[in-house]
Order: sequence, then structure tokens, then C-alpha cells
Amino acid sequence: MNPPCLGGLATALSFAAACPAATISQTFEAGEDTSNWGSSWSNGSTVPTFLSTTLGGQSAGGGASLTQSFSRSFKNNTAGLDLATAYTLSMYVQLDTFDGPAGGLFEIVDGDFGSGNAANLRISTEETSPGIFAYHWQARANNSGWLDLGITMDLASPYHVELAVDPVTFTYSAVVQAIDPDGNVLGSGSLNNLAFDPNVINNHQNGTLLLYIQASSGGTDARIDNINIQSVPEPSAVLMASAAAATLAFARRRRAA
Repeated sequence: MNPPCLGGLATALSFAAACPAATISQTFEAGEDTSNWGSSWSNGSTVPTFLSTTLGGQSAGGGASLTQSFSRSFKNNTAGLDLATAYTLSMYVQLDTFDGPAGGLFEIVDGDFGSGNAANLRISTEETSPGIFAYHWQARANNSGWLDLGITMDLASPYHVELAVDPVTFTYSAVVQAIDPDGNVLGSGSLNNLAFDPNVINNHQNGTLLLYIQASSGGTDARIDNINIQSVPEPSAVLMASAAAATLAFARRRRAA
């Protein structure tokens, strides 16, 4: 575990500036340096973005067809992101087609496909009437199976996904927001304190962003953009910063008086 970053007696803003979160990201734009991931993509390709150019630029990452999952590890990142402490993963996602009714799967995973992961979302298919299907975002809990986030997935519509992983408590939280192409939120669903198998951390299985695709008829097409993975400051460090800011503010008030 990395030691807390101390900013001294300063305001919260100066603390944040002195102790920035360790971050890795990818926008898929030409010339972007993503070497601090410490790995390359396995499968996938660069495709046109599904977001507005203001938000998404020109390009996104994509994967489609028969079991063409795509993934990128950040286990060996050089950004200082410690996978034994809390971190978040966020991204924009759109499924243009989904072969769910014919046996297809789409999952967003931090770790390995199956149970060896620290966070896991999927699209579940519900047949609402003969030949009519609805798609739901679900998250996996270690002892409870798959749980609905309370938000549906519409084909060819963008979503913002955030997963907050806590390796200390072996839990994660998931938020999925329906958005427009400019990123404005139209609806939201979430689940908190979802347990995962502690062996995921003990065996260092977390730390791979996996977009798992299985489509028995080759009918799934998924795109992802603006990936951001970053550390979460330790609570003790945040409390120290808040206390320092309060102390400094009090001292200033006394001098002013």
C-alpha cells in the first residue's frame, strides 16, 4: 500500500494539486500516448466514435462478431495506480447490435471472465412478448448472483459506466447512466457494496479491463470510448487534508479578528 500523500497545512485545493490521483486513460485518438497502461490491447480495433466530436473526438474502441472479446491489462501500469487500494473505472459504452436472444453475451469486467473478477456488469435479455425483447444492465454479486441496476439498455444508445472497486473490503459499486451523445444524463441505475471473491485480490486477478463478447450468430457490435481508471485517495489522507484546511481557515479568522 502506498503511504498517504500529505500536503501540509494547505487548502483542500492545494492538497488535491499536490496529491493528484494516479490515472490511466484512453480516448483512442490518433497520437495518444497510453504507454503508462503497461500493456497493449488484446483484440479489438479502432472505430468511429458514437459520441459527439466535442465529447468523443473522432475515434473509439470496438469489438464485434463471434467471441471477439477485447481487453487491456493495467496490472503493470507505470502511473502509480496501486491495485491493492481503492480505484475507479469509468467509460462510455454503446451496443449497436446485440445477439442476446440468440445466446449472445456482453460483459464489462475488471479481471477474468467468470468469477475471477473484482467488478462485473452484463446485459440480460428479457422476452416481454413473443419476439419482443428488453435488455437490462445487471451487476454480479459474489453471494447473490446477478442483480438488476434498474436501468434498461437500448440499442444504438450511449451509456456512461463507472465501477468503484475497493480491494480492502472486497466490494465494488456500479453506476450506469443513460446519456445523450454530448454526455448529458437522461437516466441512471446503481448498486452499492457488491461483494466479490477475496481470492481475486489475493491472487492478483483484478487489473484487466475486459469487454467480453459472445454472439452465437455474430450479431453483437460494441464500442467503448473515453476510458479513465484512477486511484481513490485514502480516507485518512482526505481527512488530514480537511483538518489542515480547517485549521488554516481558523488561524486566518483569528488573525483577521
